[in-house]
Amino acid sequence: MTTVLLPCVLLRNVKLWRKYLFNLPPPNRAKGVWRMFWAFCGYLMFAGSTSLAGSDANSSPILGTWLTQSNSEITIEMCDMGYCGYISKIVIPQHLIDKYGKEAVEAQGEFTDVLNKDPTLRSRRIQNLQILVLHTQTAPDRMDGKIYNPENGETYEGFLEIKTPDHIRLSGCVLFNLLCMGEDWTRVASPS
Repeated sequence: MTTVLLPCVLLRNVKLWRKYLFNLPPPNRAKGVWRMFWAFCGYLMFAGSTSLAGSDANSSPILGTWLTQSNSEITIEMCDMGYCGYISKIVIPQHLIDKYGKEAVEAQGEFTDVLNKDPTLRSRRIQNLQILVLHTQTAPDRMDGKIYNPENGETYEGFLEIKTPDHIRLSGCVLFNLLCMGEDWTRVASPS
C-alpha cells in the first residue's frame, strides 16, 4: 500500500511534476483533474488492499502434512517467517538401524538432536522439531528458504517446488546453490 501512496503524495506536493511533466494548469483551475487523480489513488490503495486480503494464506497448496521418502511426516504451517515445516512423525531411517542396530535405536526412546553443530541444541527433541523455513516465493510454484537435516546436523539453503497439489519436491543446496539434491514428498490424506 505504501508503494501506491508514496507516488500519490509526491505528485501532490511537487509543483514541478504538474508544470513540466503533466503540463496541467494550477490546482485552482484544475479541481476536476485533481479530484480524478485522488480518486484514482484511492482506487489503487483499495485494489491493493483487497488483493492482499484475497490471497488467503490458508489456501496455500503447501500447507498440510507430507510423507517423506523415509516415511516420516512433515507438517507445513504458516509461521512468522513465512512457512515452517515440523517433524510430526518419526520413522527411523534404515541406514541408522543398520549402523547402530535396532535395539540401540529403539533404546533411545525420546530422540534428540544429538548431531546438531551447536552443543546447546543437542538436547532438543526431534519430534515437532522445526526443520524447514520457506521465506521467499521466487515463482508461483517455488519457494526458497532454509532446510535443517537432523540426520547430519547441517542447515542448507534450499527450495520447495510444487509439482501437483499432492506432490512437492524439496531440494537442499551447497556451494552457492550449484549442487542441489532433492526429495519428493506426497501429501498425507486427511482422515475422512
